[in-house]
Amino acid sequence: MVGWLATAFAGMTAGLAVQPGCSNQACRGSGDPDVPSPTVECPAGDLCYHGRCLRGCNAGQAPLSCGSSDECDGSRPNCINDQIAGGLFCSVCDEGQVCVPSLSVCQPIAEAEIPEEPNRPGPEAPKPVFPIDASFTPTGLRPTPSDPTPPTRPSVPYTHAIFMDVAQELDLRPSAPLERGSITVRGLDLRPSQLLDGRWRLDQVPPRWEPKTTTGTNTIDRCTFRRLQRPDVEVIPANIGKVQIFSDSRITAPSINGEYQATFVAGAYQVLRVDTTPPTATLANPLINLSVPDGQPYQLDFGVSVEAGVTGGSWPPAHEATFFIPFDLVPVTSVGVVDLKVPVVVPAAPEDLVFRWVPVRSGGDDVVRVGVRVHAGDAEITCDVEESIQPFRGGAPIITDTIIVSARLLASLRVAAGAGDYPIYFERTRNALLLAPALERPDGGLESAVTAEAWVRRSLIGTLRL
Repeated sequence: MVGWLATAFAGMTAGLAVQPGCSNQACRGSGDPDVPSPTVECPAGDLCYHGRCLRGCNAGQAPLSCGSSDECDGSRPNCINDQIAGGLFCSVCDEGQVCVPSLSVCQPIAEAEIPEEPNRPGPEAPKPVFPIDASFTPTGLRPTPSDPTPPTRPSVPYTHAIFMDVAQELDLRPSAPLERGSITVRGLDLRPSQLLDGRWRLDQVPPRWEPKTTTGTNTIDRCTFRRLQRPDVEVIPANIGKVQIFSDSRITAPSINGEYQATFVAGAYQVLRVDTTPPTATLANPLINLSVPDGQPYQLDFGVSVEAGVTGGSWPPAHEATFFIPFDLVPVTSVGVVDLKVPVVVPAAPEDLVFRWVPVRSGGDDVVRVGVRVHAGDAEITCDVEESIQPFRGGAPIITDTIIVSARLLASLRVAAGAGDYPIYFERTRNALLLAPALERPDGGLESAVTAEAWVRRSLIGTLRL
């Protein structure tokens, strides 16, 4: 029996290793890509793992035997009959799947040839570890009850939103390029509005709302034009909790120069550097130290305190709190390629805009993206690519060093926004949607539900002239 379990688990983990990861990016998880996490792109009950939505399960639950699915409860509704996986047991996974320990996601069981029954061991022989909720527990891999449970998306519309952004920007719009650090924190009480269940865009001022429907949206290659909506009523700035931003203590060199705290004061978040006496509103410059390809990586941490009446505890959990600081972005300029040191003029008959950069071929965080974005009133164009993709079966990585903004999308932006000068960002960004702990009522219902978005970025800023 031990041999069957080892064979099946080896086949299953090999299958995990060659599953498509972030190539099509069905979802973008929070924090460490190796830790499955809930995200708005995945249905309720699913977790995002390496860009794919997979059904979540509870690998730490004790097994529950069954004769049919009628004997299973709602948490594990399927009675699985699989000789390799352990016989008859209740599971949230479907027939032919297994709950992978430590990941707690369902994956297909690889086909395995079951050998002839070995000699029966004697009473003194060591006992194999019993399978847990249709999952195998081989030597050295044991679920730990104290492991933090990833947060799940609340079952009610969001009542509050918070946006956290840490950036090192090179603004090329002035006559002399200006290098500066930037920290932005915004919070909103969404309850006055009826637009509760889309994506709130607090990266824009005033805030906009991005509906789930694709009406008015057009995607060409890796760029998207979309129309945003303004809230149907005035939404109210709100205190979501005290935000702290500091260097990852596991890295000896400072990742962010100083320790910063954002506190809600007089209707808005105020950012202060708190490692000085007295605290100051002046940010260090450079603010963050950019990671070095094949050299020193840098990371920073976010921490948000509990806020009475809004959140049910401090957040995010450790595996979501740490953000890789992107590498510098080095543009390549040549004939036909955008140069942000001068205004980017879109003619009456728009032409494609080509952005090119020196790619990073190794190291870093696989959810860092190179992107282009332009906000123009209630419309925008956003592009993002993963610049280095490791093939699943080995070999040289697939390198992307070009983004093309289609003339058709630029024409749509002109119609929506009208003529004018608009900021255009060329950047490397690490961003994630986070889920803060909801506040529960005594009856078990939810009093509040918070959506949170965090960005860490290196941005070059120019002018797009429509």
